[in-house]
Amino acid sequence: MLFSLRKIWVLCVSMIFLSLGLGFQNTIIPARANKIGFDDSTTSYIMIVFYIGIFLGLLFTKSLINRVGHIRVFAIFGTVSSTIIVLLGLTDNSNIWLAVRLLTGICYSGLYFITESWINIATANKYRGASLSIYMLSMYLGRMLGQWSVSFGDILSLEPFVWVSLVLSLSFIPVLLTKSQQPQTHHTTKPLSLRQTYQASPIGFYGFCVAGMGNVLSFSIASVCFISFGANAQQLSYFMLSGTLGFVLSLYPVGRLSDKVDRRWVMIGLSLISIVGLVLFSTQSKPSDVLYFAFALINFGVGPLYGVSLAQVNDWIPVEERLSAAQKLGYANSAASISCGIIASVLINILGGHTFYYMGLIVYGGLFIFAIRRLFVRDAQVKEKQTTFQLYPNKVAIAQIDVHETDTDIPDAPSSQQET
Repeated sequence: MLFSLRKIWVLCVSMIFLSLGLGFQNTIIPARANKIGFDDSTTSYIMIVFYIGIFLGLLFTKSLINRVGHIRVFAIFGTVSSTIIVLLGLTDNSNIWLAVRLLTGICYSGLYFITESWINIATANKYRGASLSIYMLSMYLGRMLGQWSVSFGDILSLEPFVWVSLVLSLSFIPVLLTKSQQPQTHHTTKPLSLRQTYQASPIGFYGFCVAGMGNVLSFSIASVCFISFGANAQQLSYFMLSGTLGFVLSLYPVGRLSDKVDRRWVMIGLSLISIVGLVLFSTQSKPSDVLYFAFALINFGVGPLYGVSLAQVNDWIPVEERLSAAQKLGYANSAASISCGIIASVLINILGGHTFYYMGLIVYGGLFIFAIRRLFVRDAQVKEKQTTFQLYPNKVAIAQIDVHETDTDIPDAPSSQQET
């Protein structure tokens, strides 16, 4: 295990820097947009176009890597992301901000893909889950540092953007200097259609979509709604920080719990925790400690949902189909994120700061009802065939990784079955 960590620690350092830049963007954009007079709908579109970029990046990153190699593509995406962020401080043109966020999403999609591919090939199968867990914690540590950094300095000046640009420029140096073997693409997996993936585990598929929608609501729409409550940049920084903290704290304990009980009951519990947080959130109309706690509680329910849902799907499909299923789930997650963001951006002109609350009730309430229904449709997977939960980033880049592996330590699951 220590040998594996020695091979990936530089990648984790790189991800801390990258995530700091993303956390900074996600926090300062709604604060600055409010100061310069953007309406809530425009700000929401600026926030969610990032996820469109993530989806677009998934479509061509692999082919680009096949043409020029991982290191060159990483350098290109790293350079572009560190350069264009300065534009946010140079202009108040909303169209340019939209373009910057779109390009940022494309760049981060590629950067995530390359980094995670490297970790997969640098670690043995039995240590891969732990390695990805450490990587994920590094990612959210960087995000929290970025959110916290917004509380310092003048958000209307260029200086914060320049400093973050410098940090992002440092982020890709460790990967460029690493001696680890570049990941190679293999095509040894059995293809699985989107419909077959859904039929294998409808609740796992639906949970994946809810994880995407929850991610958009919490890290894009919530900040816009919070600003409408009269929050300043420092309060927004603490608000986003509390949400990320709640997100991270739930990952390991809930994941391990899902290995011991029916994962559908875990999803029911997570949805209930988020709903309780939303109800508490709805009682507040201005920044307060109660609002921070409510947001942390909401994200406590969102954090493990991605990994639990993936494990639920893997319980019902054989090993050779899991990579293909993960790819299809990744597209579904991305499509759900984009759709939820667009709907919320339209509704925010009607519902204002309460958009986050009402959208959240629909999303998590839907998961609660659907998971309850699935309990009466099919029995839980037998314990001997249940896969082990692994901590995965709550994003879709992981689903694009295609590395050759033999999961000899994981028992074969039954073939994909339709649920009646």
